[in-house]
Amino acid sequence: MSDQLCRRYGIPRRTLTRDAAFARSLDGLADTLGAEFRQLVLSRQAKLTRRDVMELARRPADQQRQLVQERNSPQLVSPRPVGPGQEIAAAGEATPLAPTPDLHRAWGQAAEDLKTEFLGRPDVLALAAGCWSTTRSGR
Repeated sequence: MSDQLCRRYGIPRRTLTRDAAFARSLDGLADTLGAEFRQLVLSRQAKLTRRDVMELARRPADQQRQLVQERNSPQLVSPRPVGPGQEIAAAGEATPLAPTPDLHRAWGQAAEDLKTEFLGRPDVLALAAGCWSTTRSGR
């Protein structure tokens, strides 16, 4: 059967074997992490390589969930030194609700297509949904 597929699509047997292994790994991850995960990987929004997917699939389910959660959690990046009386939020702490003036300026100068692309990212949508539910519930 695999020889027929290789001839039909004009691909080497090794490519077919690798693609099948990737598909099995991705199916297993989708069973554990949800069908949304498969879609994020296939649309390249998850920014995982084939190797990343294969290595993640070899892990136990609890480690898969933990690694994906760690990878998707926002990281605090502070390009400027912290001055006296200023603090950087530790991991898991809330950050200030008001963006910096630099962020407002950069957003104002960004092209509309870049703004649309950024706002459509799954991590941004998830963050926005979390903020929306927090503000709507009165917390």
